[in-house]
Amino acid sequence: MSRIFCPVDFLDSSWSSLKTAYDLAIRSQGVLILMHAYHLDINTLNYNQGTWEEQVEEECAIKLNQIINQLIAYKPDLTIKFEKVLSKGFAVDKIVEESINCRADIIILNSKGSEGFSDKVAGSVSTNVIESTKTPVLIIPVKIDSIQFKKIVFSFQPEMMDKTNFTFLVKLIKMYQAELIIFSVLGEEVSREDQSKFEQKITKRIEEHGFYQFQLEFVQGDDIIQELEKYSSNHPIDLLVMVRGKKNFWEKMFKKGNTRKMAAQIEFPLMIMQEN
Repeated sequence: MSRIFCPVDFLDSSWSSLKTAYDLAIRSQGVLILMHAYHLDINTLNYNQGTWEEQVEEECAIKLNQIINQLIAYKPDLTIKFEKVLSKGFAVDKIVEESINCRADIIILNSKGSEGFSDKVAGSVSTNVIESTKTPVLIIPVKIDSIQFKKIVFSFQPEMMDKTNFTFLVKLIKMYQAELIIFSVLGEEVSREDQSKFEQKITKRIEEHGFYQFQLEFVQGDDIIQELEKYSSNHPIDLLVMVRGKKNFWEKMFKKGNTRKMAAQIEFPLMIMQEN
């Protein structure tokens, strides 16, 4: 995990995700890739487009350099490598495309939650990126100012056992020297014997990756999001990790997935890993 990809929109609300990306790049001794997507005003497309586009790119490049200087001032005693990417087009498309071109290991975005009309119709940038990329996505709520991933909750279901990138998860936990809680919602029909088998399997998978200190939390219920909300109301969560399963066309059209629902109403940092 050495190539940290962080899209920016030059708004103050980007600062929470920027600081998180900078901190992660420092911890991984990696590269922080700052990316901005822009598009030209339709009224100017037929009027000296070349000059206009050059002017927009020049202004964006200046702003990216300003952000880099602000980040360096944030932790002046630590240095990392930066890369800058400017791309013409719509945000979601360009974030996915450029993250592939840059060989990003993780995408870090901010989120205000899904509140506006356009978000309810089309979804926010963060949720649409989640559904369009194979790269892990870390979403940081705007209101989060200081990131301390000391307690990481991994929401995990038995059916994802062979589809989860445990290597990536364990690297992140070790990087932050965090406490890991594996949280699983089991249906009412799951027997104590089946739960015990699941405990043994997940314990073995985590320990295979050299991590031995973690807690298992099992609750019975049918709604994962509801149970997570109950849990988070009584237990502090610094980071919630979920695995997004693949869906076919009709499921995408008619069923809002758990990861999308959680991303839309996020109260704390959320990382979405795509299934293997």
